[in-house]
Amino acid sequence: MDDQRKTLTNHARRISPLLLICMTGCSDFSQHRFGGIRRESPKVAGLVHPAPSLAIPNPPTASKSPANSEIKPAGFLPEPKFFPPGYTKIPVGNSTFNFTTPQFGGYQPVGDNPLRMLHTRAVKTYTGMDSYNYRFTRRESVGGKLQPEELILVKIRRKPFSVSLKWLGDEGKGREVMYIDGKFGSKLQILTAPDEVFPFAPPTRFSFAPNDAMVKSKSRHSITESGFGNLIDNFGRLVAGIEAGDARVGTAKYLGMIERKEFPRPVEAVHHNLPPGADPDLPKGGQRWWYFDANHGLPVLVITHDETGEVEYYRHDLIQWPARLDDLDFDPDRMGKKQ
Repeated sequence: MDDQRKTLTNHARRISPLLLICMTGCSDFSQHRFGGIRRESPKVAGLVHPAPSLAIPNPPTASKSPANSEIKPAGFLPEPKFFPPGYTKIPVGNSTFNFTTPQFGGYQPVGDNPLRMLHTRAVKTYTGMDSYNYRFTRRESVGGKLQPEELILVKIRRKPFSVSLKWLGDEGKGREVMYIDGKFGSKLQILTAPDEVFPFAPPTRFSFAPNDAMVKSKSRHSITESGFGNLIDNFGRLVAGIEAGDARVGTAKYLGMIERKEFPRPVEAVHHNLPPGADPDLPKGGQRWWYFDANHGLPVLVITHDETGEVEYYRHDLIQWPARLDDLDFDPDRMGKKQ
């Protein structure tokens, strides 16, 4: 029996890199690569702190970045020439769409600084989200290779910062990952999917540090970046940089209301041109499209391209809050059990 266990463990160690893809959070584009654990706090330099990242499917063909000297504060711009194929521009204020709901007060005109208003609206919503769930769709390019699309149920609790991931789609179905800041050695708790370690292997549990070299080599983002806080924080840095005339952040344009096939109603879009050096994941620069829900204001889709094409696609939908999550929702001993 001991020999069988040793054999199982050895196989698991050989194949464990496959499991590490599961630890990316929503994530999208951290300013701090995965060097350490990012803890959420109410505000940092006036911006909301950490939660994971986003991306955009089939965005427009890469356009050349304007010179840094042309960076101007955000404002209304003429109809852009780089809308992705199949996108429909919806004029602001179009009476065909009614976003008003009692819960959030509905869509509000963007004003003279639409990027700042998008950030302010997202911060206002996120402030009241102590715990929440959402369905996360992710496509990533890791090491120059596009990974299969994944469908993941994500649970987030902000204090203590806790993340639970459960794979729902064909890719990795049954895999689970948990992270609770300050517990279990602040390590990722991973339960493999059936047959994932090797054919006919039962689910197996492992632990890894979020900044483990193996984890970083297999993921674009750390699990500690999961959730909306990190996305809102990063968008806030972009807005602040543009307002300050900082050419290092690149340029951004508000695209107005756009219909996307992923969502039942139009979303507000921003196109961000990143110069080389603006993002460690994009050494030659790139483009990023941000999509915000026009009702609650959260960033629901983020798509990133480098010079080769799409490298990040992060969609957040079926968002639910308050979720009233407690310690039982983040108990590794409950992974793999029906709840």
